[in-house]
Amino acid sequence: MIKSNKENYDKILQIIDVDEYSDGRNNADFYIKKFNRMRNALYIVLYIGLFYFFLEGRLISENLLVKAVVIIIVGIVAKKYSAQKQAINEEYYGFFHRDCRPDIAISRYLAFVSAMLNKQCQWNIIYYNFGLALYRQGEINKANAFLGLMQDSTETAMGLFRAEHLKQLIAFYYKDYDTVITCSNEAGVTFSKLRQNKRNKKIYDDMLLAGAYAVCCKNNDYQQILSLLQDAKEYSLDEVVRHYYLYLAAKEINDSEKADYYRSFVRNNAGTTWYGNAVEDGFIPEEKPENYPGFCVSSDKLNNPLKIDRSRIKYLLLGTLIVVLLFVISRLL
Repeated sequence: MIKSNKENYDKILQIIDVDEYSDGRNNADFYIKKFNRMRNALYIVLYIGLFYFFLEGRLISENLLVKAVVIIIVGIVAKKYSAQKQAINEEYYGFFHRDCRPDIAISRYLAFVSAMLNKQCQWNIIYYNFGLALYRQGEINKANAFLGLMQDSTETAMGLFRAEHLKQLIAFYYKDYDTVITCSNEAGVTFSKLRQNKRNKKIYDDMLLAGAYAVCCKNNDYQQILSLLQDAKEYSLDEVVRHYYLYLAAKEINDSEKADYYRSFVRNNAGTTWYGNAVEDGFIPEEKPENYPGFCVSSDKLNNPLKIDRSRIKYLLLGTLIVVLLFVISRLL
């Protein structure tokens, strides 16, 4: 087990009680084993393929058919690896986006992380994922503790972008609207440096919407919120969140009919997220932790993030060394 991984995992165990999240971990092991097998297979076929191309024309005669077969095999294994990676993501994201069950997401993700301690781990993303699930679960102080762990481990645009997202969610919970707006603005800086895939785009759109909501709240323009949040969302959790904030806005303008409708929707669909409890009478939100907000970033770091996470550099160097060795060996044969 890599020492730094063990140390970082111990930080997680200081925040999360593993025994509270034991349900479903056996099922997660199935996906983890398949993922590890496909990742190992990908490395093997990639290095064999490279070695073949290095040798071609020397010990091995050039053959277009063999070359095509090698390329096809690498492509098939890469596609299967991508599918298994997606299955792992579904084990985490699917449960709370689709089913509103962050408790199961935490359980599955604990199993995944504990099984990967001998592998490369991007801890700032791992901290974000745990923090996000704990936030949805309603354990806001624990989510803030993970945000604090991201302070020293986050240096890339992706890590900073995710940290700003988690920070904004926590600020939203405490109705710290100035911080919500600041996070939207800072996320715009890092988002421009990211790959514009569906997930990053969704997070950024959600952050912009939260910033616009915060402006409405600061201006006491709750009628505008009803218009701002009128469009239905793709995922079940997003619909619960949307109806929760519509409920709050309807209460502010004393529209009891709409408030009752939104409240009923949240009650019936919130799963194990905190929104279901929040629409009940007598709900008491968690108090701000002493170290709130748990993440601060300098303008220099925000505008000039690292291109590659430091934790990945040694693995990239190792991969490069293997390729160089294969090339040298092919030339010596």
